[in-house]
Amino acid sequence: MTSPAAGAKALEQSDPDLVQLMPAPMLSHLSAQDRKALPPIVTSGFVCNKGDVFDALKNGAVAVSTSDSELWNLNPER
Repeated sequence: MTSPAAGAKALEQSDPDLVQLMPAPMLSHLSAQDRKALPPIVTSGFVCNKGDVFDALKNGAVAVSTSDSELWNLNPER
């Protein structure tokens, strides 16, 4: 498992356009300052229902990845 410090260093060196955060519920554990320091975040893993999708978006994800096709076309504006 990679430590957060090692992950942050890898991000600084590679300068990605997006970051995938797994599992998605971990996003709520990042501080607002840490989320601002990261590139845009796509969350995935343990996305099981509409609430999981909306929670990830509420916590700053720009997108959510899931294999559950029932969740693919949700409108976050509703």
